[in-house]
Amino acid sequence: MKISIAVNLEIEVKNCNLLHLSKVFLSSLGIVFSQIVSEAVRHYGQEYKLSGELGAQLGDEGKISWKQLNGKSTTKLHTLFGKIEVPQLQVYLHQSDGSKQVKNVTRLLIGVSPYQRLPDYVKRMMGVLSSLCSYRAAQSCMTLLGWMKFGYGSFRRATAWVADRLSLGVNKKGTSEFVADGTGIGTLKTGKRGSELKVLAQYCKDGSLHLVNIGIGKYMSKAGWVALFEPLRETFEGAAAKELSVLMDGCKAILSGAKSVHERIKIQRDIWHICHQLKYYIWKDKVSKLHKIALIKNVFKAVSITWYRPKEECLELMASAILFCDRQQYKHCQNYLMGCCEHLFTFEEQELVHENSSKMERMMRTVNQRMDIGVWTDQGALAVAKIRLAYFYNGFRPNMAA
Repeated sequence: MKISIAVNLEIEVKNCNLLHLSKVFLSSLGIVFSQIVSEAVRHYGQEYKLSGELGAQLGDEGKISWKQLNGKSTTKLHTLFGKIEVPQLQVYLHQSDGSKQVKNVTRLLIGVSPYQRLPDYVKRMMGVLSSLCSYRAAQSCMTLLGWMKFGYGSFRRATAWVADRLSLGVNKKGTSEFVADGTGIGTLKTGKRGSELKVLAQYCKDGSLHLVNIGIGKYMSKAGWVALFEPLRETFEGAAAKELSVLMDGCKAILSGAKSVHERIKIQRDIWHICHQLKYYIWKDKVSKLHKIALIKNVFKAVSITWYRPKEECLELMASAILFCDRQQYKHCQNYLMGCCEHLFTFEEQELVHENSSKMERMMRTVNQRMDIGVWTDQGALAVAKIRLAYFYNGFRPNMAA
């Protein structure tokens, strides 16, 4: 289809600066764009009706006839080039009992959700921009390009809209190794890190991560982690579930979620977290500076795979660290290190590829780069984090053009 439009535009300019002229020109394109959309929607509406594609989109196999194709009724839309008016096309759906049902089809044909004025592709653009930067910066980016200025509320609603329609799940081409972790998010009335963002990811064959599921809720919430592992229960059943492995820290709630998939699922204790979390228990026991350095050094030697020590020697080093804590009455450190010995060498026994969650920590950093800007509701934080991680790790790119 070729569209020929003769337009007589009156454009008021204030100077000859190229940036100013570009913005004025783009803002004046609304009239031309409105005519292009009007011509296209009438042409393809008729074509889709004759080919049966319109009936398929409406989910109706009966007879369809036009109620209004060239009438004067219009509907308003908010596009990148400003507000436009396009014809409101209507059809009759002929029922088997002889009655007729009226349907508006303009939004269906051009890709706009029912009762909405923002096109779907603009919402996807706004949602992705809002996940990459703040709402204010996203608004500025679109305005600098000379496009219509949308309010902050539009960006928030667009982000929620995109997140609700963004599907996650297990990558069928990925491996059977998964990693789970949580990070604190500052949400309303919960403090600086009051809510826990829960993330489940899958290792791909090239070593990269694929986001499987994401959730938000209270710390140590077993129900939240069980819900997070739901895609694994739906995808893997019986013997296949026993072949799965999950890399995680010592959180009992995450362990409950993993065990909900299958009791014999393989669990690997994350080596990176062991020394990192030990600092908290050292603080609780008020360990002296000299003992702190020695304890961390010995535990690091015991668990770090870069030392290439045999399993027996590593366990001996852990046992000596535990006995040291027992002699010095460091009860919190002792109990923590005793729990660390479980699932420590699963990667060696089961020949797993991954034994530390450095890539998951990079994923968490990607989340917090955005979460540290502003104060969030649980729903808002989840929506932005979901889009952001899917953009960087799942190859999600909003389709800007047909």
